[in-house]
Amino acid sequence: MEGGCLKGQSLHNSVIDMDSLDLQHSASILYLPDDMLLYILRYLPAPTLLAFQNVNTRFRHLVRHHPSIWASISFADLWPSPNQFSLFQRASKNGNFEASLKLALAFLYNEGLSLEEESRPELNGTWATAYLLRAERQATSGTSTPFSWLFIRPPWSPGGGCCKAFVFRCLQSGSQSDGVNSTIVLFCLAKVLGFLDSEVRKYDKVWALEKAAANGLIPAALLNLERQCSARHGDPGRSLHYLRKLRELSASGCWEAQLSLAQALARAYGDGRLSQSDVSAARLSVSHFFQASQPTRADQVFSAQHGMNETMRYILVDWLAEVVTTKELPSSCLHSSVRCLDSCLLQRAVSRSLLQLLGIACLVITSRMLSQDIVTVREGVWLTDNTYKYEDLVRMMGEVVSMLRGKVNDADCSRLHFNSPVSRTLWRAHRSTALVYLRTLPAFCSSCCYASRTSRCVGLFAFSYPAPAR
Repeated sequence: MEGGCLKGQSLHNSVIDMDSLDLQHSASILYLPDDMLLYILRYLPAPTLLAFQNVNTRFRHLVRHHPSIWASISFADLWPSPNQFSLFQRASKNGNFEASLKLALAFLYNEGLSLEEESRPELNGTWATAYLLRAERQATSGTSTPFSWLFIRPPWSPGGGCCKAFVFRCLQSGSQSDGVNSTIVLFCLAKVLGFLDSEVRKYDKVWALEKAAANGLIPAALLNLERQCSARHGDPGRSLHYLRKLRELSASGCWEAQLSLAQALARAYGDGRLSQSDVSAARLSVSHFFQASQPTRADQVFSAQHGMNETMRYILVDWLAEVVTTKELPSSCLHSSVRCLDSCLLQRAVSRSLLQLLGIACLVITSRMLSQDIVTVREGVWLTDNTYKYEDLVRMMGEVVSMLRGKVNDADCSRLHFNSPVSRTLWRAHRSTALVYLRTLPAFCSSCCYASRTSRCVGLFAFSYPAPAR
C-alpha cells in the first residue's frame, strides 16, 4: 500500500515534469505564434532586427514580408550612410517616420550620403524634398502643424547654390498639384514666404494660406483667420466673427487654435468687450483649455536618465537661458526648448557627454519656429565652444524631431515643473513674459498675468493652480 502510494506519487511527479517541460517549449520565442512575434519585433532597433532575420527561414519571412515591422522599428543613434541607405529606404517606403526624416536631413545638409560636388545642390534638393514630404505624410494629420518649413526657411547661403533654396523651388513647382502633398506644400510655402521681404511674396503667401485652408488644414485656416482679423483690427463685428471661427477651429482639437481662443477671450474680457452673460462661458472655455494641459513629468527625467541629477539639468537650462539672452531671442524659445529637452530625456537615454548637444539642438529647432532671427547650425556648434562638430548637431536635430514625431510645438510636449530650482530660476528671470507666450504650465501663465498686473484677465481665468514657489 505504501509502495503503491509512492509509485502513484512518482507517476504524478513525472506528469508535472512533462507539463513544465511543454510549458518551457511553448514559452520559447521559437514557438510563439506569428502575431505575437510581429508585436515583439516592432520594438527592436534596426540592427537587432537584421540579426534576428538570420536565425531561421521563418523569422526571415516575417521580417521581409510584413511592412508593419519596418514602419515602427527604431533607428535611434543610427544615421543614413552609403552602406545603410537601402535599410533606411526600405523602412521609409513602409511608413517609418524616423527613417524618412533622417534621410531628408542627410540629403538637405549633405551629411552621411556624399554626392559629387557639381551635382550636389540639385540631386540633394530633389531627394530631400521627396523624403520631407513623405515624412510629413507619415506624421501630419488635419490638426497638426507641418514642420518641413523649419529646415528650409531663410536665411539661405549666398551664391545660389543653397540646397534649402532649391527645396523651396521644388515645393513651388509642386504647389499646383492636388492631394495631401499639395496641402502640406502650400502651408510650408506660406511660412517660408513670410520671411521674404517682397510685395509679390506677400501676395503668394496669402494665396498659399487660403488654398491650404480650403483643403482642410486647420493650422492654415488659423493663420489665415488671424491675418484677416489683424487687417480689420478694431471692428466689433469682425472681432465677434473671429471668436466664433476660433471656437469652430478649437473644437477640431488643434492646440494652437485653442491657445489663440484663450488669448482672444482674455483680451476681449480685459477690454470690456464681453457682456456679463458671455463672461461665464468665456471663463469656462479658458478654464477647460488650461486644465487640459497636464502637469509636467520633468521630475521623472532623473529616473529615466541614470547618472543625471537636478544640478546637471540646472546648469544646462541656465546655459540655454544665457544663449537666448545673448542672441536676443524671445523667451518662448527658452520655454519651448526646455519642453523639447525634457520630452527627449523621458523617451531615450542620453549620455552625460551629449546633454549640451541635445540642449543646443532643441534651441536651434525652436528658434526656427518662434523667432525671426535663428540660431544656425554653425552658430550652435560655436556656442558649445566647438565641443561638437557640425555633423553632430545635424544628427542630433534629426534625433530630436524624430522623438517628437514632428510635433515640436505640440501640447503633449513636456512642460516646466515649478517644484524644481531650474523652473523657479526661469520664473524669476522671465516673470514679465507676455500673455502671448502662454506655452508652459497654467500656474506660470497665471503668475505672468499677475506680474504684468492684468487683473481682469486673472479674474477671467479664475485659476485654482498654486503660484510657483519663491
